[in-house]
Amino acid sequence: MNEEWFIAIATNAALLLCSLWAISVRMTWKAGQTKAEIIGAITGHAKEDEAEFNKVRAELYKATHDFGETIMALKQHINDIQLQAAQLYIRREGFYESMNKMSDNLSDIRTELTGTIIALRSELRDDLKRMELKIDSKT
Repeated sequence: MNEEWFIAIATNAALLLCSLWAISVRMTWKAGQTKAEIIGAITGHAKEDEAEFNKVRAELYKATHDFGETIMALKQHINDIQLQAAQLYIRREGFYESMNKMSDNLSDIRTELTGTIIALRSELRDDLKRMELKIDSKT
């Protein structure tokens, strides 16, 4: 082989190495850009999910708070009825009968409110599972 072939081979080898280097730089840059897009999407979904979690937490807190206030109001009402009954000197049997009816009504109300809270909790769990699946499917 002569000197011209050697120069041609060396030039082609240098071009090949430069091309490989340029391709590797571009692929690295593209991978970084893709990673940044994925991290941005995850961060956006995390903020959305946190806002939704805060909304659900606020609803649960309000439901619990309202339930407690309802129970306290019912207790106060029962005390008022007991005082009024004591002041009116009603017969013992009638008083116990009305108190049993009141207890039954309170039991029904407590059962209904407990069912509502359980339903809210199950909805929250379902929402959390759905959000986790959404986050997992996005990543």
